[in-house]
Amino acid sequence: MKVAHRNGSCCHGIDAMPAFIQYAEKKAVEFGVEKLCRFEVGDIRKAVNEMPAADVVLLGAIGPVLGNYESTLNLLQLHLKENGLIIIDDAYIAEDSEFRHPLILPYLEMKRQIENAGFKIVENLSLTEEEVAESEVPLFEPLKKRCLELAAQHPEKQALFLDYIKQQETEGDVNAHHAVCTTLVLKRRHE
Repeated sequence: MKVAHRNGSCCHGIDAMPAFIQYAEKKAVEFGVEKLCRFEVGDIRKAVNEMPAADVVLLGAIGPVLGNYESTLNLLQLHLKENGLIIIDDAYIAEDSEFRHPLILPYLEMKRQIENAGFKIVENLSLTEEEVAESEVPLFEPLKKRCLELAAQHPEKQALFLDYIKQQETEGDVNAHHAVCTTLVLKRRHE
């Protein structure tokens, strides 16, 4: 929303969660950019094939939904204007760490995949452990509250909601203590 507000840029957001789309629509109104922004509930794995060329593609903590970094970037560059940027909000494991996770790559492997796809990292904005810990609480508490409400409304699905809460707690711990949370700005390498 801030980019649309500052630059008058058009925005098209896709998420599988209706609540996230509703929140984005509300924020667009708050920023006065609702005419510039379009949001839809959908499956990015399908929608990506019909995306027009964009100046900026933003992937916000989606994990390997489109494959690893290399395959994701190879797919997205088909929908990126010549000097376009890809911004990825994700995490990696520091090279000096012995921690391993099936969905989080060590930094050098992530960088290798990015370069293999023909991109370079032009900016790497990483959060400190303290910043991650501070940001997790405001995000997790409303999510936990809503899951508990849904578990009470749908007792037959209670285990599903409680399991999701545990997964989010584990993810928060990994982000705060074992991974480097970062926002990467990528641009095509022109050789």
